[in-house]
Amino acid sequence: FSRELEGKEVESRELAKRAERRKDRKVRESFRSLLRDMEANGMLTATTSWSELYPLLRNRPEFNDLIAVQSGSTPLDLFWDHLDVLQ
Repeated sequence: FSRELEGKEVESRELAKRAERRKDRKVRESFRSLLRDMEANGMLTATTSWSELYPLLRNRPEFNDLIAVQSGSTPLDLFWDHLDVLQ
């Protein structure tokens, strides 16, 4: 009986971890989409610096949601990745 309960607990923790990772991926993808939209609107180019872009991002929900994520890439990491692609 105790092994069965332990197995269910482990399974429950794994499901919670997977759900958290999925949520984090969606948040990162939302921020990437925001960067692509900013590029399409001319607000982000290959020569844009973080200090120029940050004032435009700081009040956006996509940015704030990504700040709240504890694991994975930061907004600055994703910004640099996007600039690498542009260059």
